[in-house]
Amino acid sequence: MAKNHQHSKSEQIKKELHQAFDKLDRRFFISNIITCISVLLFVVLLLITIEEFQFLSSLAKYVFLFLGIASAASLFFWLRSRNKLDPFQVFYRKFAHSEHIEEINYFLDLEKDDLADPSLVNAALERNLSSIDFLKFKDRLDAYSESQYETQFFKTSLKFSVGLLVFFLITAFTFPEGTKRAFYIWKTFEKPNPYTFTVTPGDVTLEQGAPFSASINFENNQTPKTVSLFVKTSVEEDFRSLNMDPSPSGFISIPFNLYNHLEYYIEMDEFQSELYNASVQLRPRFSELTSIVNAPTYTGLDSSSQSYPFSLIRAYQGSEINLTGELNKDIDALDISSSSNSLDSSFVEQKKLFARFLVSKPDTISFSLKDGNGLQNKNPFQFIIEPIIDEHPIVELVEPSASFEMVQPKNLTL
Repeated sequence: MAKNHQHSKSEQIKKELHQAFDKLDRRFFISNIITCISVLLFVVLLLITIEEFQFLSSLAKYVFLFLGIASAASLFFWLRSRNKLDPFQVFYRKFAHSEHIEEINYFLDLEKDDLADPSLVNAALERNLSSIDFLKFKDRLDAYSESQYETQFFKTSLKFSVGLLVFFLITAFTFPEGTKRAFYIWKTFEKPNPYTFTVTPGDVTLEQGAPFSASINFENNQTPKTVSLFVKTSVEEDFRSLNMDPSPSGFISIPFNLYNHLEYYIEMDEFQSELYNASVQLRPRFSELTSIVNAPTYTGLDSSSQSYPFSLIRAYQGSEINLTGELNKDIDALDISSSSNSLDSSFVEQKKLFARFLVSKPDTISFSLKDGNGLQNKNPFQFIIEPIIDEHPIVELVEPSASFEMVQPKNLTL
């Protein structure tokens, strides 16, 4: 019975020692993790603060985060290598020596002795174990564990991480925009433009060779110190700067003729407008125009045709004029103006114009073409229809050649 009690007490002491040792080991490992997370959290906190005022690029944020992760990982491995926990045997020997419980060392060493007489060993174990008060031993072991570096490091790192987390939450609520921009690490945010402005003409389509000029008007009496126009044509690789002159409500650039598609924006101090496009297009026009005149059947005349340029079409009254035209581009609107309503029908199909006119009286025909970008033919083409008035038929009697009388009426040959 005494032997069983002795064995049970021995196992309890060893169990408590192992639990204390394992607890210190866990605390040390957790402390390292908490410390590294705290370092990373501090880096994120620093990133949020800088982002709130500086608007970092996505590359800078990636570099910042990479350095934070690298620092945390390096610190973890440094702590593990620099502050290794003592082996279990060293741990319990230090504990027994510091707490003046050398009996623990004795009985644990005796248990490992396989060469001594078992009866002598058991007697020595019983004497050492009987001198150990288990409750006092447990209290001293707990106090010893709490006084160790691993426990102190654990408590300090835990307090520091909680304080840092609270400070992080305060910063996140204080700088919500900076926090949002910092967490969108793959995006680069621009500093909000403090100026309220209107850029003219914005996105625009112009005729090739037409003059182009950009202007910017500011509101609320806020005018930047420097304003420049940056342009890049379709044949250029980089934007170039053009001066803008002051105007009553803003700035305006010097006009220049535009022959290629243009991208442009306006820079004001350290801010800039959005990117605009100036597209170059040809005005809609006729590349070919042909008229075919079909005279009335009774005249026996053949059809006649003429090609542009022409300004006058002469045809007998009752004639039919068919116009066919080739357009240089697709159009959205066609307006044929007829001063005497001689237009009979018209339509456009695949950049081809077909129109028919009935000649009855003098008429002036003009065309207005408009494409999808709002460009119109610059000089509306027009021509005049001049009807030819046909002569009335004249009948001249050949037989009989003079007046005469007939006594007996009969058929008269004329």
